[in-house]
Order: sequence, then structure tokens, then C-alpha cells
Amino acid sequence: MAPIAFEDEADDEAKAKTNQWWPLLRALASMVVLALASMVVLHAFVGPGAAAVDGADARIIMALARDHVPGWREATIAVESPETQGKRSAAFVARAPGASPAAVFAVLRRGPDAVAPAAARAGCAPRMYYSGGFADDARHATISALAGDRVGRDFLATKNVKLARAFGRKICCVHRLATAAPAPKTLRAALAASAVARLDAKTEAAVVETTDDPRLRGLVRVALRSAANWSRSAMMESHVLAHGDLHGWNVLLRDADVKIVDYELAHAGGGAIVDLAMYRRVRDRDNVEALLRAYHACRFGRSGEGGDTYDRGLARRSEVRKMLFDLEIGVANIVLEKLATCATLAGGGCARLDIERFVATARHLDPVDGAAAAPPSAAQISAVGAMYAAISDETRRDAVVDLGVYAASRGRSRA
Repeated sequence: MAPIAFEDEADDEAKAKTNQWWPLLRALASMVVLALASMVVLHAFVGPGAAAVDGADARIIMALARDHVPGWREATIAVESPETQGKRSAAFVARAPGASPAAVFAVLRRGPDAVAPAAARAGCAPRMYYSGGFADDARHATISALAGDRVGRDFLATKNVKLARAFGRKICCVHRLATAAPAPKTLRAALAASAVARLDAKTEAAVVETTDDPRLRGLVRVALRSAANWSRSAMMESHVLAHGDLHGWNVLLRDADVKIVDYELAHAGGGAIVDLAMYRRVRDRDNVEALLRAYHACRFGRSGEGGDTYDRGLARRSEVRKMLFDLEIGVANIVLEKLATCATLAGGGCARLDIERFVATARHLDPVDGAAAAPPSAAQISAVGAMYAAISDETRRDAVVDLGVYAASRGRSRA
């Protein structure tokens, strides 16, 4: 016969049994929270189209992860391929449930990548666990931390001055890197570099020839030859190591900490506007000015990225306006490069490029099924020419800053 338990004794016994389970329940709850958080970050980073990967590349990633990611030596690892891939590399996400970190980002590419490891060491990019070759494969591998969510195209569209400052310092972090990098690889990058100093004749001719449409070559030539006379701010007095592809999908954010990824188009001898200009459009004006002030303070101040006392890094109002003007040169460069490539847009080619909409929203018109790929129109070419004319016109410079280069040019042309 079981002993008779009075009500208080039964409650005590039940509480004792419950207390024995609490540590385990708390541990399980923590594991669930960690797993869910990892899934959220992973989904935001790789997108909904991630697919499991098997084969030689997966085995390479698993082997490197076991050797170089802390705590992964005995882990069960799965490899996925994100929906979005780089043009010159293959990207993967490796996961090890129950490990910390629970997931890492891996890239296999042709040739070494000197910029990304340097950016990671400086704190501009996520922590890097490995960068180097492997076995007899000619490719180069990098494995790095998943450092947050991709911010997307609407980053800084709403006012957040603190975040804008953090981003300005992070762009400066990249621009201050001292490491080997190739020359500019895109038309926009070459145009930005020429705003610091005119390119040599051979390089200039090569850049002009990259434009297939002969109607655009004269416009490209004028921009290359004149940009150094147009630019006004201190940030355009010397070259930087530029990222070259700093759209919102290459910016990660977690708990107000910004990291910059994907250095495929990073180049030495760059102009700062190649990275900064795209954040002139579709952004809260207070954010833009805060970003520029923080960038200037970091690049030119004594205390560098983290300090509050900047010496000559403290940008006066007049200097901020000069920076804003130079960003408008970069906006015109973005439109010119888009005009040189828009014929490849599916569903209409350059007919999908409404320049006013593109400048205001960073978006194209919707594609039309079966529409032929249209080349640039005469009106579009005239509109970009008018943008550069407004930049060149001393009497219009205040309007360029206050209204934006496209609006300031509308009296000359419309597209």
C-alpha cells in the first residue's frame, strides 16, 4: 500500500519533481529559440529559393568548415545553394544544427580574393573563418560568418540617423583598406575614378570602346574627360579602394551593426562616389547628410572610425553640399551606365527605362511579355546629356544639390 500523503506533502513532492525538469526545459527552450533565430537569419540571407547541394562542391565546403569553423569538427553539416548567386563565383550556406555558429557562408571563386579577408580583419565585413585554396582545385574558397539580414533596396529610405552614421563609417572602413586590388571593372567605376583624376589616354579609349552604342560613346568620352573638373569635395581629391557594387543586397544588418559583403567588383584607384551615389536616391535627406558627415569624419579625422573628435574631419555645411553635388555626378554616371546596358533588360529593353522613375525610385518599368529589346532612344540619350550639362553649368549647381541632377536638368530635356 502506498503511503498516505497529506495535501501539503503532495504539493511539495510535485514541486520537487517539477523543479528537477526546469533546467532541462529551459535548455530545450533556448535551443528552440536559437534554432528559430538561425532559420530567420538564414532565410533572410539566402532567400526562399535555397536548395540542398550534394557532390564535389558540397564535400569541399564540409571539409573546410570542419577544419576551420570552431565547434564544427564533429558536427553534422548540410550545404545549401542560395537563390541569388554572384556572376564570378558560386555561393553556399553550410549549416550545422546545434553548433555555434549554426550556419556559415561559403564562396568558391576563380582566383584569390585579397579584399574580402582584409575587409574582415578591419571589421568592414563579417568574420572570416577561412580564405585560401584547397587540394588540387584551382579555385579559391572563403568561409565567413552570417552577420545579419540583407537590408534590401529600401535601406535608409526612412529616417534613422544613427544607422546612417554607422553605414557611413563602414563605407569609409572599406575605402581606407590598404590591400592589392584590380583596376576599375565597370563603366560606372571608371567614370567615378575619372572624377578624381583624368584617366590616361589608353585607359580612356578602352573604356569608351566598352560602350556598344556609338551614339553613347561621345557622351562617355565627355564624362570621362570633364568629371575631374566637375567634382568639388575633399573626398574626391584622392582615390580609394572602392567596393564597386554597394547595393542593399550586399549590406548586412544585425542589432545596428552593419557589415559589407561581396567584393567581386572591388577595385583600387576608385572614386568614392561609385559607392556613395546610390544612397543619394530614394533616401531620407537627413540620413544622407548624416551618412556623409560620418564618412568624412572617419576618412579625414584624427580619431578615425570610432571617435567623436574629428579635427579636420568635421565637415562644415559647405563641404556637405559639395559632397552632395559630387553624389549627383555619381547619379548621372549610374544612369549613363544603365543606358549603356538597358537593351539587355528582358521584356522591352531600354523601353523599360523611364529615367525620371529610375532616378526617383531606383526601379524600372514592368516588363512586357514578348516585347522586343529596344535600344536607347534619342530622348533618353538627350536626357542624360542634359544631366551632365546641368552638372557642368556653374549657375545650376545649387539646383543640382537641392533638386537632384535630373530635376535640375529638366529645362533642357525630358525623357
